[in-house]
Amino acid sequence: MMKTENKNAIQLLIWIFFIVIIFVMFKITNKTDKKEEKEENTPVFVNYKDMEINLLNSGYDYKYTIISDTQKEIYEGTMCNDIDIGYKETIDSITKYKIKDGKITKVLLDNEEEIPSIYDDSEDFLNLNTLFTNLKEYPYNIEKNNNERTISYKKDGYQVLVKTNLEYITNITITTTTNNYNLEFTNVGKCVKIDSNK
Repeated sequence: MMKTENKNAIQLLIWIFFIVIIFVMFKITNKTDKKEEKEENTPVFVNYKDMEINLLNSGYDYKYTIISDTQKEIYEGTMCNDIDIGYKETIDSITKYKIKDGKITKVLLDNEEEIPSIYDDSEDFLNLNTLFTNLKEYPYNIEKNNNERTISYKKDGYQVLVKTNLEYITNITITTTTNNYNLEFTNVGKCVKIDSNK
């Protein structure tokens, strides 16, 4: 009789040990799943410098709005294949322009007339190469909020806010003592062939 009780006790201990092992394995697997799920939900942003390079070297649609005390200007167009075709709108006029190989032309129907500048006094803020080069030497702060990131610079009398989604720069806002510049970018990295003769 003693042997049966010992045998039953040993079997009970084996079952308890087996159940504890299964329970521990379940908990470990569950923790790993939760950790992986949490990592999957954490947004991963493309490196900011890579975003700058991508914007400078790819196609995109843009809308630049400049507001000062006395006027408002809007530049709206497409950058594709190193050709910038757009429209400059002021209270007085709408001008179609094309920038190709550093040459700026005003487009009138099928004719092009070379002009010295399209951005007037705003070249340092609207030329992205110049803007990013100027900002390189200044410190910046980064704020992340879900799938958006804001990089803020304060530089010699003006402030620059660069907003990104996970992959691309979507907006640059520049505030000076006299002007506000809002540069919006869409379809970054997408470049539909445009006819540079139009």
